[in-house]
Amino acid sequence: MRSDAEVEVDVDNSKKLLAAAKLLADATARMVEAAKNAAKQAAAAATQTIAASQNAAASNKNTAAHQQLVQSCKAMADHIPQLVQGVRGSQAQPEDLTTQLALIITSQNFLQPGSKMVTSAKSSVPTVMDQAAAMQLGQCAKNLATSLAELRTAAQKVHNHTHLSHTLERELAVRQWRESLLRGSGERACRAAVERELAARQWRESLPRGSGERACRAAVERELAARQWRESLPRGSGERACRATHSKPYSPFVYFPPGLAARETAQALKTLAQAARGVAASTTNPQAAASMLDSACDVMEGSAMLIHEAKQALVSPSDSESQQRLAQVAKAVSHSLNNCVNCLPGQKDVDMALRSIGEASKKLLGETLPPPTRSFQEAQSELNQTAADLNQSAGDVVHASRGSSTQLADASGKFREDFDDFLDAGIEMAGHTQVQSQWSVCVVLNLERVRMLQLPPFCSFPLFPLFFQVLGESMAGISQNCKTGDVPAFGGCVGLASKALCGLTEAAGQASYLVGVSDPNSQAGHQGLVDAIQFARANQAIQMACQNLVDPDSSPSQVLSSATIVAKHTSALCNACRLASSKTANPTAKRHFVQSAKEVANSTANLVKTIKALDGDFSQENRNTCLVATAPLIEAVENLTAFASNPEFASSPAQISNEGSAAQEPILQSARSMLDSSTHLLKTARSLVINPKDPPTWSVLAGHSRTVSDSIKGLITAIRDKAPGQRECDYSIDNINRCIRNIEQASLAAVSQNLASRDDISLEALQEQLTSTVQEIGYLIDPISTAARGEAAQLGHKVTQLAGYFEPLIRASVGVASKLQDHQQQMTFLDQTKTLAESALQMIYAAKEGGGNPKASHTHDAIAEAAQLMREAVDDIMVTLNEAASEGGMVGAMVDSIAEAMGRLDEGTSPEPEGSFVDYQTTMVKYSKAIAVTAQEMMTKSVTCPEELGGLASRVTTDYSQLALQGRLAAHTAEPQEVPKHYSQSHPSIHPFLLSQFDYYVTLICFLLNKPGTR
Repeated sequence: MRSDAEVEVDVDNSKKLLAAAKLLADATARMVEAAKNAAKQAAAAATQTIAASQNAAASNKNTAAHQQLVQSCKAMADHIPQLVQGVRGSQAQPEDLTTQLALIITSQNFLQPGSKMVTSAKSSVPTVMDQAAAMQLGQCAKNLATSLAELRTAAQKVHNHTHLSHTLERELAVRQWRESLLRGSGERACRAAVERELAARQWRESLPRGSGERACRAAVERELAARQWRESLPRGSGERACRATHSKPYSPFVYFPPGLAARETAQALKTLAQAARGVAASTTNPQAAASMLDSACDVMEGSAMLIHEAKQALVSPSDSESQQRLAQVAKAVSHSLNNCVNCLPGQKDVDMALRSIGEASKKLLGETLPPPTRSFQEAQSELNQTAADLNQSAGDVVHASRGSSTQLADASGKFREDFDDFLDAGIEMAGHTQVQSQWSVCVVLNLERVRMLQLPPFCSFPLFPLFFQVLGESMAGISQNCKTGDVPAFGGCVGLASKALCGLTEAAGQASYLVGVSDPNSQAGHQGLVDAIQFARANQAIQMACQNLVDPDSSPSQVLSSATIVAKHTSALCNACRLASSKTANPTAKRHFVQSAKEVANSTANLVKTIKALDGDFSQENRNTCLVATAPLIEAVENLTAFASNPEFASSPAQISNEGSAAQEPILQSARSMLDSSTHLLKTARSLVINPKDPPTWSVLAGHSRTVSDSIKGLITAIRDKAPGQRECDYSIDNINRCIRNIEQASLAAVSQNLASRDDISLEALQEQLTSTVQEIGYLIDPISTAARGEAAQLGHKVTQLAGYFEPLIRASVGVASKLQDHQQQMTFLDQTKTLAESALQMIYAAKEGGGNPKASHTHDAIAEAAQLMREAVDDIMVTLNEAASEGGMVGAMVDSIAEAMGRLDEGTSPEPEGSFVDYQTTMVKYSKAIAVTAQEMMTKSVTCPEELGGLASRVTTDYSQLALQGRLAAHTAEPQEVPKHYSQSHPSIHPFLLSQFDYYVTLICFLLNKPGTR
């Protein structure tokens, strides 16, 4: 504006422009100042909340809630210094847009962990026995929630109205990249440093052993998230393209505009440059060091060009040539990233081992087996030996993955050699029969499965498989065939017994996992959004199948088999993408999964067409066409696999406590006894089938049989006695029954007008305690229902947490009733509290019956019914509490409820949507109209019937909470083309409307109830 004013000829217009510029600058300065003040208050409130949490730790009876609060405090403590630094930077350079940008970033990043800490603190307040500590923690949580709401509003205003220059940020990013290039990729300097052995050795000695390599490995893994560029850039707008350049694992809760993404990417690439120099200095191979530096240079230069092309795409989003150049540059950067990873020490050896295993596995695709060259006994002995060697090599690879690159390279090479030997020994064993009998097929199938074995990251096996009958029948068959000497039938029974024992062992292992993780002191593992191992396995299988398709030596049957493998794995990947897209609340991830599935499906369809042509005519031309068609499929699958490997999508392992390990021991001991006795039984039976007329051996067999039977009975008993959640359900039932008796005694005292009043605490504080406790109970209804239907590992944790809230519930409810003068109100509070306790008791009974068993479908209806009754009880008592509070002019609970509903929008997670965007949009309109009508009615009643304002305020609070929930669901189901442009960014899109309504309704409620400013 100032530049325009200077060149303006008209003096009046020039003055107006200067005045407008001054007004805009002043308004911007005020908003930035408000953001700084809000950030200061939020940091101070967070610090106070952490201190209050530490003070309340000693008297918190709920271990799970306390652990959750501790984790929230740790996460919050990591963000406070960043927020303070952002405030200081903005104060030191108030005119610098970069410092304002940093303040916005740190403020937005502060909101999500802050909201989690507020939730954790509020859930812990009811179970803190020290009254003073509980009140302090609750008040600090309220202050933090208020500060976060103000910080959210201030940061949003600054972001919307300061017009931060994205061009400035992109130029700043390019400048930082160039600095990284000058420092990190100056070839003469770096290569000279590497070639001069003395300098390199000094550098290596100055670094901790392996630190440079580990740093680069971690840094490159961070940069692998940038592979999502290959999905987003070619097909989205320039803004999405720029946002995708944010190479750190993105947060589903924070929106980064293009300039912020470019700056964050520049910072990450600086880390990559430093780590690449560390690797180059740590290696003794000059060629490897030069390759690492060259690949890092390519990444830097390609990234600079990428941000330049993204800038051009933003200027002309409809220019197809610009979008095409952007896609080409993105692919080049992705290729450079792959090369950078492949240059890591040890990476090439692992890749060579994988390729070698893939090539060797082609031997299993042959239609005939080579004739054996050794005797059966020699082949069997060699197979046993090679299997043992392969098992040892696999363990060495796992151990070496935590060590140096040299160890990993050696272990990978040894594993490759042992796998080749094992494969040859297995084929030799299978070739001892001219016809591919059952034995040969089993050997080949087992060889194929060697590459596919994995350790599941969490428990997904049914808890109650029925292998006992099969094992009993097979053991009886073994005994009978030993008497008759029928060797083939004996072998069949041994095979059945072996499968049954394997199934029982796996079931025992999974049962022990559930028992250990269900202990209140243990932490259960959580299933990730996707299984990265499944994606990697499918990627490998598809690449091998594509190689076989274009192999000139492949027969028609092998081509058909490879096509089947491709179709199977691509279908599985598309289904996994569909499920991941439906589960995630992140709109960017949702679009990635959907678009990636489309690319994989389209590439597969094109490949199938070429395979059909190849099947009709195995000419070289058709093979070349098939080869060309495999490239897009391989690229699409690699892109999807790289995106799915994002750490934010990964599963988290369980942490089993010492008490949980002790609870596992009876199951594990019974399983060991079963396996040991079964092994002895089979060895004894092998002797008897050769010589059935040996009475002493028959006696030994009978003894082993009894031991097997006893160990299986012990296993069944141990699993039944240690069933996950059953002990916790019994404890919770006893606890709630005791609370029901206490509330009944209080009701009798109230009827006889003998209910003693509590003088140590105010009515308002008691109402706040009761409201907080009832809300926490309501939050646990759905998790308990879900755990009872199919998550046995979580059942014990959830019911224990629920039962822990009923003692403070009864204490607060009786305290509130004791301070009320109206006898009818007293009885209403006590009766509704008793109803809530009885509904919770019914819920726990139903959950105990379900036991977390997904196959116990006959219990699921009872669980759903109990959950609904409990929700109704919670709603009833909340309505009564809100009405009582509003009648007394205490609107803090209602304001907190509205603020909490608003804060949940930033959590990014929402209940699983059951309707469409249009359904939720219609419901939002309905609640908006209802709120408007109620607000108008409150204005009227404030003059005519003030006593009715309490119920109306409660109605506004309830309707607003529903409006916020429907808004989250609408954002979850919305597509960009279904909503206007400024509503197309998911959760931030809801903020302009709901934020504008938040302060209005809070002010309205406070004003009409004659409590202006009460928060």
